[in-house]
Amino acid sequence: MSALDWFVLFLPVALYSAIQLSFKQLGRGLMRGRPDMFLITGVHLMVSIVVLAVAGFRFTKVSRSTAGIAVLFGISQLVNIASLMMAFERGPVSYTSLFYTAGMIIPVLVSVLAWGESVKLVQVGGVVLLLPSFYVASGPGGRRRAPRRVTGANAVRPSATGAAPGTGSYGRSWLAPAFVGFLTNGVNMVLAKVQQRLMPGEQIREYIAIAFFVTALLSFVLYLATRRQVGVAFPMRRLPAVGALIAIIGGANAFANMVAIRLIGRLPGILVFPVLNGGTVLLVSALSVLFFAERLDGLRTVGLLTGTVGIVLVAMGS
Repeated sequence: MSALDWFVLFLPVALYSAIQLSFKQLGRGLMRGRPDMFLITGVHLMVSIVVLAVAGFRFTKVSRSTAGIAVLFGISQLVNIASLMMAFERGPVSYTSLFYTAGMIIPVLVSVLAWGESVKLVQVGGVVLLLPSFYVASGPGGRRRAPRRVTGANAVRPSATGAAPGTGSYGRSWLAPAFVGFLTNGVNMVLAKVQQRLMPGEQIREYIAIAFFVTALLSFVLYLATRRQVGVAFPMRRLPAVGALIAIIGGANAFANMVAIRLIGRLPGILVFPVLNGGTVLLVSALSVLFFAERLDGLRTVGLLTGTVGIVLVAMGS
């Protein structure tokens, strides 16, 4: 791979990291709970569709296969978001993040077993190093230097993925949604790969637009069904900040998915999925130190280092 290929590969990592950091900022008192999360999900996905339209992309006729896979992706994505909300509310943030990110194993296995993509031992070693680093990097070791007490309706604080983090025990009520998050994350990546194997390099923006529209529509439905759970009115003084973050999320989401799906169709699964998932987790953890004044203890530092080595090993085999 050339230097340009590596730049293109890490571009969506940077964009996905910006998205997660923006969601993290939204969770710092800018949302009132789960209903707001559904509303913001729907709005930012509609912004992504508008960005695709105004950025000069011309939509073409969509094949039935692309439309069908996109609808499945949209439904799976909404299930993924809802399950992660439940898991973060009922259990530990670190293990939930680990389950979610480990979903990359599913498309890697499908790529190797179903489509015969080659894999090298050094890449397997890299993935093995990545998995524990996800747990450590997202674990409780990073603490903000000056934590701000949040009470009342704002006590529900979404994580980087938009879900509300909890500190509960590892019971069945947590394990079930965490496993669904793991499964749907992997399924989403497999669906993107299937679409690109059927239509190599084609109908990417159409696929994204349909999937986003389905997820947005379902998100609005869930918002309407849960909005009465919010007991306080939205403070209008926060609207500019929320609007700016939604614009960042929507724009970054549109371009990140355009690039990522094209890469998923071109590159081996053992390379693209660990780099996209692992790189995002590690970059978000590192940038949280800069933007949210989180401290890296020794364990988290080790996790970031082992994760970086894991990505390097995965890349070395490509």
